[in-house]
Amino acid sequence: MLTILYDGQCPICRAAVRRLQRRDHDAALSYINIRDEVFDAADWGLRKRDVESVLHAVGPQGRVWRGFDAVREAGRATGARWVALSELPVLRSFCEMLYRLALLLRSRLTAEEGRE
Repeated sequence: MLTILYDGQCPICRAAVRRLQRRDHDAALSYINIRDEVFDAADWGLRKRDVESVLHAVGPQGRVWRGFDAVREAGRATGARWVALSELPVLRSFCEMLYRLALLLRSRLTAEEGRE
């Protein structure tokens, strides 16, 4: 099982988890909100600031994927067809650029949500 470590305070992250849950018909993923009081990044061999900066996915043997690689592994686990296309160099670069854009939006949205 692939474990997704996501930011429960981030509206983009919550929406992504909801989409994954809808696609995850075989229960291939588990989800951990890094903002839960009981979450400790060290339990996963990770640093808090790293986990807070990008999405992380942890495989059953402890392998860690970060950023877009984590998104792609989640897609692979749920049978998403776009994963094969994202392996092509040009599309991979484009997907990584989109992920970085989502990170910028995440920062703004999370800050705005915190002010409400």
